[in-house]
Amino acid sequence: MVRLVPPGTLQNASQWFIELLSAPPEYHQNDQAKKLQRLRTTIGDFAICSFDYLALVEWEPLPTRFGLRIARPEMMALANLLHHPVVADALIAGTDYKRSNKDLGRVLALAYLTIARDRRDGTDELALWPTRMWSAAMAKFGSEAGPLARRAGSGVEALLAQEADLAQALGIANRGLLATMDLGMEAFRATGRRLLSEVLEPLAEVARS
Repeated sequence: MVRLVPPGTLQNASQWFIELLSAPPEYHQNDQAKKLQRLRTTIGDFAICSFDYLALVEWEPLPTRFGLRIARPEMMALANLLHHPVVADALIAGTDYKRSNKDLGRVLALAYLTIARDRRDGTDELALWPTRMWSAAMAKFGSEAGPLARRAGSGVEALLAQEADLAQALGIANRGLLATMDLGMEAFRATGRRLLSEVLEPLAEVARS
């Protein structure tokens, strides 16, 4: 894979790095979700990977003052939700962390941060997530948008039902997106329930209509 590390950290890239991903090709239901593209360079061949649902992050990205556009939080959330419809046993290499726990925990962290910003700024961004998610799914997945939207909440439902997995997801989130907050379990669980009731159930309802 192609990873760019900051100068002076070639011997220790644990601080941070940038991993390059490519935009996925047109979505087809029965294709492998992870795809690899060969990149030939003067120092050898590398691979750039893409994941089907990452097409969502291309939908109406947000501008920044740096001239870069960034993915909407709700699009990152939906991409992770669709990629993990269940809590699977696959682990992150070199750890005992379930990959689905990390990614589904990231979804809850994004929802928590959005709720916190709404309270701070007097906005209601979370209420707009279902409409935006549905519009993006229709734009990126066409006729498959309905089935995908209807199952978008299944991974969070599974995570909330398994205490050990939920605890692991929270631990990872508190070392990542929520590192400055040290969120407690009850607030984390409440965020998951609110995400289901205010975002994912309305999304599924729109998809059924």
